[in-house]
Amino acid sequence: MSRLIREAVSLLNHLIQREYDAIAACKTALQRLASDDERARIAALLGRHREHIDALALLVRNLGGEPASQADLLQVTARGRIVLAGLSGEDVVLEATRASENELALTYARAASQPGLPVDVLDVLQRHAVEVEQGRDALATGADEALASSRRGQ
Repeated sequence: MSRLIREAVSLLNHLIQREYDAIAACKTALQRLASDDERARIAALLGRHREHIDALALLVRNLGGEPASQADLLQVTARGRIVLAGLSGEDVVLEATRASENELALTYARAASQPGLPVDVLDVLQRHAVEVEQGRDALATGADEALASSRRGQ
C-alpha cells in the first residue's frame, strides 16, 4: 500500500471515529429531549451519521484497509457535553448537539482539503461536509423556532 493510500485510509478512519462520536452525542440528546420535533431532527441526524460510516467504511475497504470499528475517548466527551447540557434544558441540549455537528463539519472540511486524495474519496468527503452542515443548520433552525415560541409564551 502506497503512502498516499495509507494516509487516505488513516484519514477516513479518523472520520469514521468522529461519526461514531456524533452518533453517541445524538443518542444522548434523544434521551434528553421531550419535543417530538427536536427528537425527529436528531433521529434524522443519527441516521445520516450511520450512512456516513457505511460509506466511509466502504472507501476504506476499497483502498485495502480495515475500517475503524468504534469511537475513541472523544465519544465520552461528546456524550458528557450533552448530558451536562441536559441539566440546563432542551435548548442547551440542542446547542451542544449543534456544536458537536459543527466540529464534525469542520473536520470534514479539513479532511477534504488534504492534497493527494483519490477523487472518489474527495467526492464523498465534500458531500458529507455539506450534509453535516445541513443537519447542523436544521438544529439551529429548530432551536431558533423553540426560542421564539418560548418567548411568545412568556
